[in-house]
Amino acid sequence: ERWQDDLRKIEASSTFLLSLINDVLDISKIDSGKVALTPEPYPYDDYISNIRNMFEPLCRQKNLTFVVQRAPTASIVVVDHTRLNQITLNLLSNAVKYTPAGGTVTFTAHSTPQQDGPLLCSIQVRDTGIGMSKAFQAKMFEPFSQEYDNPLRSKANSGTGLGLSIVKRLVDLIGGRIVVKSVPGKGTTIRVTFL
Repeated sequence: ERWQDDLRKIEASSTFLLSLINDVLDISKIDSGKVALTPEPYPYDDYISNIRNMFEPLCRQKNLTFVVQRAPTASIVVVDHTRLNQITLNLLSNAVKYTPAGGTVTFTAHSTPQQDGPLLCSIQVRDTGIGMSKAFQAKMFEPFSQEYDNPLRSKANSGTGLGLSIVKRLVDLIGGRIVVKSVPGKGTTIRVTFL
């Protein structure tokens, strides 16, 4: 029984370590300019389906309500879908992680045609989670930043503190903009827009 427990701990530690290594490598590649964007047609239906398939089970497991809102959008957007997925997964993972059972995570995606041709795309992740202080919001995109002194944060929630840093770098890379609104104890809304 003790060996089984030790093996579980080793497995959890190695998963965490692998995640940390991958995050550090991602940041290093982005910062050194070694990440090349490969925009290609990405059907919105596929994008939404991928998000649902990944996060509906996670939210059910944690007793969270997961809401997907799709405003009127173009059927296809031209974007590096690997990077769009990475941005979305990081934002939604944080929302799920820091929203207590009984809460709600809402994902919204839409695109609007502009007069000069390109689509203005946006994704938004809103949660009813623990929120963030103003002081932490000022440094939330710095590598390894975590708000350990948030009294609502469960000690069981640990991560690398690199997810939001990667999101910010990828949003900058695709020429996008990120806006954050958060109130401690009331939740967080993060909106990403890009052409």
